[in-house]
Amino acid sequence: ERHNVESTMRLAAATGAALCRAFPVHRPAYVTTSRAAFSSTAHEDPGMCGLAAHTLRSRLDASQATARGSSTYYGDEELFPLPMRSISPSTVLSHAGLPLTHGKSSFDDDSANVNTSISSRRNIPLSPPLHLATTYSRPASGKYDDAVDGKGQIYGRTDNATREILEQTVGKVELMPYRRDLSGSCRSDSTSQPETVACSSGMAAISTLLLSHPAPVEIILPADVYHGVPTLLHTVLQHHGMKFTSVCMNDLGKVEKALRKAASSNEGAGSVVLWIESPSNPLLNVADVPSIAALIESVKSDLPSSSGNISAVVDSTLFPPPLSTPLLSGADFVVHSATKYLGGHSDALLGLITASPYTKIGRELGQRIRQVQQVTGCQASPFDSWLVLRGLRTLHVRLERQCKTALRVANYLS
Repeated sequence: ERHNVESTMRLAAATGAALCRAFPVHRPAYVTTSRAAFSSTAHEDPGMCGLAAHTLRSRLDASQATARGSSTYYGDEELFPLPMRSISPSTVLSHAGLPLTHGKSSFDDDSANVNTSISSRRNIPLSPPLHLATTYSRPASGKYDDAVDGKGQIYGRTDNATREILEQTVGKVELMPYRRDLSGSCRSDSTSQPETVACSSGMAAISTLLLSHPAPVEIILPADVYHGVPTLLHTVLQHHGMKFTSVCMNDLGKVEKALRKAASSNEGAGSVVLWIESPSNPLLNVADVPSIAALIESVKSDLPSSSGNISAVVDSTLFPPPLSTPLLSGADFVVHSATKYLGGHSDALLGLITASPYTKIGRELGQRIRQVQQVTGCQASPFDSWLVLRGLRTLHVRLERQCKTALRVANYLS
């Protein structure tokens, strides 16, 4: 029996290690393991599934106690703490809208803003609340006071707790690298909270982001792009002075030429928006985001200080986090149609914009994006926000299966 259990533990260790390389769960925990069986694997992959190890440990303890005639026997097994590491994207996603620790809010700093009545309780619901209120009471003083930051909730178009939880969750994941050793060209700072805005659809998010840029605006589109973007420009935004061209994003020489031409013709406080889809829709072209971001910085350095902004926008709808984190690769903004992968169940209509806290234009336009969202009334509904939070809790599992299936199809076709 001991031989069978230890063989099972070795298999579980190898399986857990392989899975954790793809979707690591870095949470402080204590795992009992057989040093001889898989101590090296456990130390190399400390995200190994604790529940499976604990279950196997219990079986091993039981068999050893029987064999040794003792109530407890540990032998060469050791109870060791996993290294304290940052929480992984898969952990944040699986707890979207939920607490990461018992009796605490998922977002301790913002708990009083979004969920005071719930987060103060010891036992927290395992489904986030759906806040439907559009109006809020006003105290006798006439001010919407709040004990935390002096700003109370006023109106559903500007404040909604469910929508705020979604925005905070997505903002955190956008700054978490899929692999700690593959974090892109920019640093990852888990303490930063970028400005994330949830809109009523993916196209609403795109419209909000473009309208947030100072005019005149010229957009450089990829040769292959989601049809809704040029349609928006042709039928609506072109009539308000926005210009656009297209270029192959895989040819950096052509991208640089288009950037310099647009920047030289866009005088004063205007904006040049380099719109990147990676993968593109429908041809699935993949752009080299770090190289394009570096190219933009090179072009900026050659322009006079009075020139307008050049921003890099990545529509990462078909490559969602944690597989892709464009903000860690130098992009200024990342856009998602959450109707697709993030929602995942074909029942929510929602778009998301996240502004980089690392770039100058990302920080400058972050609040402007929020303002445009609020005054134009294109914010996501509370119910759609709740549905996308539900979808996020299974995103990492769905992506893992979808990647495995895609690889099998690719291997078969090859």
